[in-house]
Formats: sequence, structure tokens, C-alpha cells
Amino acid sequence: MPHDTGFVDQNSRLNKIARTGLSISYDDHARRQMISRNILRQDVRCALTNGNVIGVEIIHDDEERWRIEGNDIDDNALIIIILAIQEGDFSAYVITAFEPN
Repeated sequence: MPHDTGFVDQNSRLNKIARTGLSISYDDHARRQMISRNILRQDVRCALTNGNVIGVEIIHDDEERWRIEGNDIDDNALIIIILAIQEGDFSAYVITAFEPN
């Protein structure tokens, strides 16, 4: 069972799209960093599907970014930063992905 992170609305949106079909697109920065960090797209999909929002940050004129912690296909911890998922949206835009320290 997922632990309570305090981001109920964000986790509700993330879990809803994970259940109904998740479309993922990647920032150029994310693609470069994923290659250098040996993180596969399947790892990101897995982490988004089983993960929880553990942080929210407001960037530039109210742009919201979510920090998601989940596990990759090998069950290793992974942090994914995405643009906020808006209500009714079924896609995630990945800013970066990395293993926690």
C-alpha cells in the first residue's frame, strides 16, 4: 500500500492516469540525462505507475512540477520530475529522472 505523502490531489491524478493509460513525453534534458544515467523509458514508466508524489515545486509563473518516487523495472528506487498533470489530462511530461542518493 502506498504511504501517505500529503499530496492527495496530485497522487489521485497520477494514480488515475496510471490505471487508465499513461502517455509519456520527455524533455530533451531528460533524454540526455537518462542516457548518461542508464535509465530506460521502461524504468520511468514503471516508476510513474507505482510511484507517489513526494514533493511539489512552483517554477516560473505558477508552473507546477511534481517529484515522484517509485521503483524501476528492477525494483530500484527512482526519482522522476514531471510537469504537473492537469485534471482530465492523461499524459506526463518528464523533466528529468535519477536515482536517489
